[in-house]
Amino acid sequence: SSYQHHTTVATPYRTSQLPPPHPPSLTTSFASPIPTLTTAPMAATAASKAATAAAQQRIINHMNAQHQPDLSAYLQHYARLPPALSRTAHLKAISLSRLTISITNGPAVSEIHIPIDPPLREYSEARERLAAMSVDAKRGLGVVTEWSWNMEGVLVAFGVVAGLVTFAAPEYWLGEGGAVKRYVFMDGCDALVDVLREWGYWIWAAIVACHIIEAVVMHRSRLSRRGVEMGSRLWWAWIVSTLFEGFPAIKRFDRHVKAVQTAEPKRITH
Repeated sequence: SSYQHHTTVATPYRTSQLPPPHPPSLTTSFASPIPTLTTAPMAATAASKAATAAAQQRIINHMNAQHQPDLSAYLQHYARLPPALSRTAHLKAISLSRLTISITNGPAVSEIHIPIDPPLREYSEARERLAAMSVDAKRGLGVVTEWSWNMEGVLVAFGVVAGLVTFAAPEYWLGEGGAVKRYVFMDGCDALVDVLREWGYWIWAAIVACHIIEAVVMHRSRLSRRGVEMGSRLWWAWIVSTLFEGFPAIKRFDRHVKAVQTAEPKRITH
């Protein structure tokens, strides 16, 4: 018959016709290194920022606790602020290139920026640089930071004390048989001794009044203008010296001011 049986043979897939491999193999191969490459720099950056913030805070705490007079000197010298405002100085922030210092004027709080020139390369340089800035500021202001004595002052103070003791009890010391009359005047100079004995109490009052006036002059015209805080140990040292010595202590303080102003400033350069 004319009927023919046809057999269909299935043609297999060729390699080029197969679907692409499943992506998980690619993901599995490359997914694990990616987090390592991206999180390591981020962790290092975070650690660096934390270390920087800690260094900045240490400097801020140290300056506010131990060096408030230096902050005041920065404001007076570099920002030309008056002492009354500068005494309220409080270090708020520090960067490699500047200090941020706050001041209080009544209820108002302001921030002053003091450049660090040249800038710090790292915060480990801050101690030396801030000390150098303090020296330069105090030199420019003529700030006195120490007390001294000399033999002239000792002799004058001894004479003042001896005079105060003598004239506080003139009859005892200058009267007949008194130690001052006997050993200082050798039982002579009767006319002078009589005058001193008669006016002894007035002489004592004059000595006390003169030295109090000299101490006031020392405070108002010297100490308060040269960064010596009233009531501080340094202030008391100079005031007591003036009470006992008078004008020699004032001259010695003026020599300190001149020495500070003529001192060679310490400059830092990169």
